[in-house]
Amino acid sequence: MTTVSVRDLGPIGRASVDIKPLTVFVGPNNSGKSYMALAIYCLSRTLAGRGLAGRMPWRQFEPNLDDSIDPELLLRAEEDIEKIFPDGRSIRGGQLPDNPKIGQLPQSIQALFEGGSQMFAVGLAQLLESAIKRVYGTDIARIRRRDIREQPSKLTIEIEQHASAFKWETRAAGGDLGTEIWQNSLADQAFNSYLPQFEDTSENPLLGMLFSNLGIFRPPKVLEDAYYMPASRSGILLGHKTFSSLIVGQASQAWIRSLEIPRLPGFVTDLIQDLLLMTSDEPHGTQLDGIIDYLEGEMAHGSVRLDDSSEYPSVYFEGDAGRLQLHEASSMVSEIAPIVLYLKHMVEPGDMFIIEEPESHVDAGNQRRLARAIAMLVNAGVKVLITTHSDFLVSQLGNLVMLSGISKRRRAARRYKAEEVLQPDDVGVYMFEPGPDGSVARPLAVDAERGIPVDSFTDVHTGIYDEAIDLEYAGR
Repeated sequence: MTTVSVRDLGPIGRASVDIKPLTVFVGPNNSGKSYMALAIYCLSRTLAGRGLAGRMPWRQFEPNLDDSIDPELLLRAEEDIEKIFPDGRSIRGGQLPDNPKIGQLPQSIQALFEGGSQMFAVGLAQLLESAIKRVYGTDIARIRRRDIREQPSKLTIEIEQHASAFKWETRAAGGDLGTEIWQNSLADQAFNSYLPQFEDTSENPLLGMLFSNLGIFRPPKVLEDAYYMPASRSGILLGHKTFSSLIVGQASQAWIRSLEIPRLPGFVTDLIQDLLLMTSDEPHGTQLDGIIDYLEGEMAHGSVRLDDSSEYPSVYFEGDAGRLQLHEASSMVSEIAPIVLYLKHMVEPGDMFIIEEPESHVDAGNQRRLARAIAMLVNAGVKVLITTHSDFLVSQLGNLVMLSGISKRRRAARRYKAEEVLQPDDVGVYMFEPGPDGSVARPLAVDAERGIPVDSFTDVHTGIYDEAIDLEYAGR
């Protein structure tokens, strides 16, 4: 299980979230749901790939190597390396197997790898800092929570994978993010026993060993590749062509006058970039086809299509009324169109799909269908994280959890399929509750008997009902 914890992030005082196949954030506005979702998105982009190896050049470690390694340890390690690597390039003499693990190496060399891992953690913190600034669209100092005395606190982001005993904690007391705790066991990691001669390290086999094995310093895969679908998705989808053509048009005059580009948060530019790079002939697996057909057939009653025949790809909707530009279709179609496009062209089983307010502009009946589609995604192997204000959506997800407690025959009698059933252990629901020390994420109990509790929504319904009764009697 993977746990992400934050403290003093935006409106959040503290929140600790177990990432499940389906993770749901509920709570009032400005309670930190999106802040937490974006933090998970930033962690995913930093840890799970997206060109991580290419963004972590080995040369950035070189200036820190001599300063961070004890000279006596360096000397012992050099002596041990000469024994294991007599030709400076590969293992000889049968002292170690062909693909040794770090735990089989002499203690001095193991210590060197641990030092390299710590330096890698420093580099990851720098990458995470850059991701946070880009995705949130502001400096870290501006997203740190301030207490009632307007004193800045220490923003902390932590990720932990219990099965591998991996833990990484980062903290920003000012505007810079740094690694506080780094636990990443290397003992069972196999390393490259053939040492390539790096141009800058040919005289130092220690550097060659460390740099040729940078990949093993990476933590275990704790988060899947994530895609973020913001609440503003329909507006972005409708305006991305205009925005892109404007930038390109200005770029042609950049040599005449300075180019002014509006600042956008990274989750917006990620969506725009993905839309521009989509092609209609992109191959996609068949595992999500049934879900796409369900969304288009049962909700949209038509197909969301991509036309990439022109310079800027455009999206249109084809239904009973023929081919419509997206702005001509209903607001519900505009809202689910980006989700459908990502399922057709981007998201695959094994990925994480983060969707803010999937219920936007979707009526109650279609919200129930949307919940069923989310369950299908989860059972197809896509990790889904949603933020929501909808009692209809959460209640229907709870019903799908309750399906796990009845027989297959009884499910079929109610026209539910096996791929729509949610197992209680696969669902995590968190209520973000504002408080004097910032919002707190409270986990809600999820079980097959009661599904997902919706007490917060019930309280609002009860308040409206009680007021209606009071007003009725007051008018008599």
